[in-house]
Amino acid sequence: MSNPATIVKRRSIAQRIASALHPRTILWAIPGPVFAKEANVLGRKASTYWVRGGYALLLLGLVSIVFLGTYLDTSQGTDAERLQRFQAIAPAITASISWFQFIMLFLCAAAMCSGAICEEQRKGSLAALMTTPLRAWQILLGKICGAFAQLLILVLIPVPLLLALRVFGGVNAEAVAATLALTFSTALLAAVLAAWHSMHVKRAAVAMLAALASLAVIQFGPALAYAILRGYGFVPPNAVWFAFFSTPIGMVGTTVDFIMGAGGTPFPTRFAVQTSSIYTLAWSAAIFIIASLQLRRLLRKQSSGDARSVAAPAAQTSTPTDAPADTPQPAQPKKKRHARAATGTSRDVSDTPVLWRETRQSAFRSRRAFYSAWLGIIGIFAFLYLKVGFDERDLYPSVSVITTILCIAAAAVATTSAINGEKEARTFDVLLSTPLSTRTIIWGKFVGALKKQWFLPLILLLHTVLGGIIPGNLALITPLHTAMILLPPMIFLTATGLLVSSIFSKSTVAAVVNFGFAVGLWALTPLFATILIELLLGGRTDEIISVLLLMNPVGMMVVATMGGHIGAFSRDYQVFDLGSTDALGFTLIAACYAGVFAIATHLTLRLAASRLAAASARTTTSAPRAA
Repeated sequence: MSNPATIVKRRSIAQRIASALHPRTILWAIPGPVFAKEANVLGRKASTYWVRGGYALLLLGLVSIVFLGTYLDTSQGTDAERLQRFQAIAPAITASISWFQFIMLFLCAAAMCSGAICEEQRKGSLAALMTTPLRAWQILLGKICGAFAQLLILVLIPVPLLLALRVFGGVNAEAVAATLALTFSTALLAAVLAAWHSMHVKRAAVAMLAALASLAVIQFGPALAYAILRGYGFVPPNAVWFAFFSTPIGMVGTTVDFIMGAGGTPFPTRFAVQTSSIYTLAWSAAIFIIASLQLRRLLRKQSSGDARSVAAPAAQTSTPTDAPADTPQPAQPKKKRHARAATGTSRDVSDTPVLWRETRQSAFRSRRAFYSAWLGIIGIFAFLYLKVGFDERDLYPSVSVITTILCIAAAAVATTSAINGEKEARTFDVLLSTPLSTRTIIWGKFVGALKKQWFLPLILLLHTVLGGIIPGNLALITPLHTAMILLPPMIFLTATGLLVSSIFSKSTVAAVVNFGFAVGLWALTPLFATILIELLLGGRTDEIISVLLLMNPVGMMVVATMGGHIGAFSRDYQVFDLGSTDALGFTLIAACYAGVFAIATHLTLRLAASRLAAASARTTTSAPRAA
């Protein structure tokens, strides 16, 4: 006979399993109450409606340009020819919508989940979640699902337009399914990465930038590994396995084969879509598990810390009445005093305390991170120099372009929490209680943010000098050109970050706006201008587009490194389609380029100071006005 205790235990386990599998329990746990809270909060924010409206307007503008261009191309010929050419409108618009959604959704996903944990820590509400029966994975899942509920609305915005395209012939259903699979898997990975990084940083903007960098490594890491293995001869040149682990490459195949119907891709597109989606979802599941374990450890750490902080005062203030008078009391630990405190002095704060504080902020969180970054950079460049060599012409433009993009991205989020971060930390009123003018506050924040961005420009300078000038492959004037091209847009984006930080109350929204401003200024504006000029002026677009590219830091960096190669001062600098010039002429062009950004930076800082003055009832140059 079975033991009654064993039967009761078996029944209790069975009951627990049945309770866990009950639909009501599953619906409560997945996505859970955190999801309901996040969905309600995000649905009531004004920024959510601004994002939806801006997304719809950008999509409408892109589709209008593509439709107009395709329509003008099909307006010639007979009715039968025109009807046949109209079928090209549907693939063109579908491709534009697909790529627009693919890029925008993972950017929005990273932005929405970047403050999942760090904002809870800043508000002090993360410890309150310990009082609920929620598990760590339920909290994390609720945060991610709350963001995806808003992303689903963005996905549904172009659906009526896609359905209307069937008038022009429609597109293959497989193309729509492949696009949605690649888009959702990439957006999910971006959201999970942002939530994971938000546990390790204090600002949501930094978590967003780290998530995008991690996403780029995961998606293009296999292609980089393929290039390295191919260089050493470990894989054949015609191998295409790296295409099966990258959703952007899968999007290229979907666009070429399924949407446009051109064919000719060197890899099976259908298999690439499936494997890349599974690869991305596997990464999402792995990062989610790691993030759940780390969040569980973080919650336990905070809970034990709060318990100690509460129990310690109680132990010190309570004295039992029945304790004998001669009971030995534990020795209190002596507080360590600073060396200066013994002499009666302390740190000297300057007359500009904001500047004094901001310039003492370190670019790295710890010495370990500092040394790890240097070791990683030394390893990467040692591999490049040993494998590629110093004489490779494409080495310097490639490294310069990658470093420039990273510097621009870092500058775009460097100051987006400078003003609203003070409000979120509830220190803004304390800052306004000082007699500092708004111009002094803005200037201190601005200089402090610039100081923390020294690492990447220094890496590019060392690469230019040690890898280019000393071996005799670059001109001596190239470092000057590099500084004149790289630093002005970084300084300008740092200033615009202060402006949007004074306008928007959330640092995440400010980071997205400033990051989107940089992308729109240097990527979308030339693209839209090219299409419009092509429609209005026919084929005479080279000179106008070249003028627009003169303010593009990536394009100007390519011109500087290509023109300065081989170390000859008389070498021609090919300035896009505007012609060629010598080193002196390009220096003058770079000076004008830097001057335009300097003027824009000055005006932006003045506007940020005026905006802060209007919000704080004080002038830009003096103490606060009397009431």
